[in-house]
Amino acid sequence: MSVPRFVAPADSGAFLVASPATEAVYELAEGPAWDARTGTLTWVDMVAGRVLTGTLDGSRIRERSSEQRPGPVAAALPTDDGGRLVVERDRLVRFGPDAAVAAVEPLPLHAGAAQVNDAACDPHGRLLYGTKGSGPQALYRREFDGAITLIDDDLTLSNGIAWSPDGATLYHADTFAGVVWSRTYDSSSGRIGPRRSHVDLGGAWPDGIAVDVAGRVWVAVWGAGEVRGYGVEGGLEYTIAVAAPHTSSVCFAGAEREVLVITTARDGLTADQLAEWPESGRVFLVDAVAPGVTTTAFRTVAHE
Repeated sequence: MSVPRFVAPADSGAFLVASPATEAVYELAEGPAWDARTGTLTWVDMVAGRVLTGTLDGSRIRERSSEQRPGPVAAALPTDDGGRLVVERDRLVRFGPDAAVAAVEPLPLHAGAAQVNDAACDPHGRLLYGTKGSGPQALYRREFDGAITLIDDDLTLSNGIAWSPDGATLYHADTFAGVVWSRTYDSSSGRIGPRRSHVDLGGAWPDGIAVDVAGRVWVAVWGAGEVRGYGVEGGLEYTIAVAAPHTSSVCFAGAEREVLVITTARDGLTADQLAEWPESGRVFLVDAVAPGVTTTAFRTVAHE
């Protein structure tokens, strides 16, 4: 994706600035996830096929490990047994607490999908995942028994997935449509309501998202070098400036989820653009306006 050079809305809300927090730069850093049990931040370098872990150290992220996978990686999420679920191009690889492979499972994709693009677990531990590719893209849910439920099949590029503080609303980003959708969601029964536009970014491209305890939806805006915080009613309340145009995703981290983690990318930038934005590809941090919603680990088969 190229850099469309979006201009921030006239009413950009309160303005904050994020700081680079990693020594390393990544081709396409994505999918940050916080595991409160271990105090570990996990993210992926999607196109390089790497899963990375680190710890927060003041204003820095200390990279602790880097694991090379055989292809693109969309996400790496904690599981409820202390292991990790790695979401690859078209499969799930679940690692147990001992880091040994516990299960490998194919993920169904429709004909126009090249790969999984983003993934997150609902408040009961089901996995939702979206796709990228040619033509209409889809959002799916993996049920506890491994069955796959199709949620949407008319998206432009399925991206960030998150839930309201009470878990009753699902938000998901449709990148090239420039919309963050919302819909009612009952994680106990699995019932999902019809979607509506929660935020229309006016031509800008929403990527990864996260929600805070006040119900704000924080949206990484690819191509704009920004993360925007939208209120419960969809109004823009905050804009965070990031010294990298390709802001790709966000998550809350820290003991109280008091820090917002922002991933960025070098992928798709020209040499001139990289010279202009040398911090591109780093992971950034900024103090959160409000703590983030506690996310749920993937529910393993053994715990059904």
